Amino acid sequence: MHRNVSKDKRFLEIKRLLGELERDYKISGEEILDISEEIIVPVGLFNSGLSSFEVIVKYLIEEKGKSLSIIAKLTNRSKQGVWQAYSHAKKKYHKKIITESSIYDFPLSIISDKQFSVLESIVKFLREEHNLQYSKIASVISRDQRTIWTVYERARGKLRHK
Repeated sequence: MHRNVSKDKRFLEIKRLLGELERDYKISGEEILDISEEIIVPVGLFNSGLSSFEVIVKYLIEEKGKSLSIIAKLTNRSKQGVWQAYSHAKKKYHKKIITESSIYDFPLSIISDKQFSVLESIVKFLREEHNLQYSKIASVISRDQRTIWTVYERARGKLRHK
């Protein structure tokens, strides 16, 4: 027996909730669905010489086809900041970013807490979720080991002062 989904109570409830979200946040249903998708960021991106945010924005635009406004919502950053990061990334790195999957890839959502910088969020995630040594984190995201230690200590300090 084939039911028409548009008459299903669950569908009608989703439609009602989607309408509320559209109204409350002034975004389209398509944008809401786009935001609801968990995006995994490959750690292999970080060997391009770009800043952490620049490389993530470049990846989201060029590989995932996300708009500036969607990226701004997903990362909890301003649309202007996203545009600026992409503009700088394009000037510094003209090539397509090559990505490979890794067990250390992370969910984009970890960088949405503006209490921490993008790099602090990534380092904190790799250290606490994967229990990686500073040297391994440095290797994974192509940064100096001393930088990783400093960034992690700064993030821990922010947690202590909360």
